[in-house]
Amino acid sequence: MNKNKKKTIIGLILICLLICMVIGAVVSVKHYFDRNTWATILVNGEINSDMSDAFVYEQEYLKGDRITLGTVILEVTHIEHDGTVSFSVKQGNLYDEKGNEIHTGILPRGEKTCYRIKDGQVFLCVTGNRYQ
Repeated sequence: MNKNKKKTIIGLILICLLICMVIGAVVSVKHYFDRNTWATILVNGEINSDMSDAFVYEQEYLKGDRITLGTVILEVTHIEHDGTVSFSVKQGNLYDEKGNEIHTGILPRGEKTCYRIKDGQVFLCVTGNRYQ
């Protein structure tokens, strides 16, 4: 094997190693942010039954955490760096203000969003976010 072929092969190996290191770093950073980014969500709702039941609470959530709204359960699927939260409905039925069923949704930080649940309604608002 001549010197030019050896240098080319070594160069290709180094480039492949560099690409693998960059991919590993990106995956590691994404994993870190998924596990260490919290969103604070204010939940305010009311279930109309024989006795009206109102609830208000504010709690921090990580990706994968669940939000319970009466019989509806939402799962936090992603939290952006700006505090925007994505969720999916895991149990029950959730509707927008027009009555359309919602399976996934986005909660922008600082914007109060109204949803309807069976026999009631709920307002969700991302009030803050932080990293550890």
